Amino acid sequence: MKAFASMLPALVLAAILTATGSAGARADSASDLRDAATAEVAAAGGAAGLVQACGVEPTAITAAVHDLLKRIPLTPPRQTALLVSYQANETRMTRNTLAVPGAPPCGDVRTLVQDTVRDLNAIGQPQPAEPAATLSALED
Repeated sequence: MKAFASMLPALVLAAILTATGSAGARADSASDLRDAATAEVAAAGGAAGLVQACGVEPTAITAAVHDLLKRIPLTPPRQTALLVSYQANETRMTRNTLAVPGAPPCGDVRTLVQDTVRDLNAIGQPQPAEPAATLSALED
């Protein structure tokens, strides 16, 4: 049981990174946007909690969550529910990480923050245009 408890933060970090990577896909419909935002905000709460447990303020993640909620058409109750979920996940992850004996897994906090913010910012953004042709193709 102690072995599992010591592995818990690493497993949670892996789950967060996996969730943020899959939820970060751009969505097309309003319903897809809301679903993607919900998943991304939940994952961001866990990431923010881990960052907090490592002694770093998750200000960038929190700001990205607020920016996302401004971009996505959500009702005020749904926005409030997402913020409460984010804060609950943050608190839970901080508490659970600090409860594990030994130092928290803080090796790559900067990358976790950057990836989480990038994934939050990707939701609801226009897709980049595909280049019609490369310069070398035009020269041939």
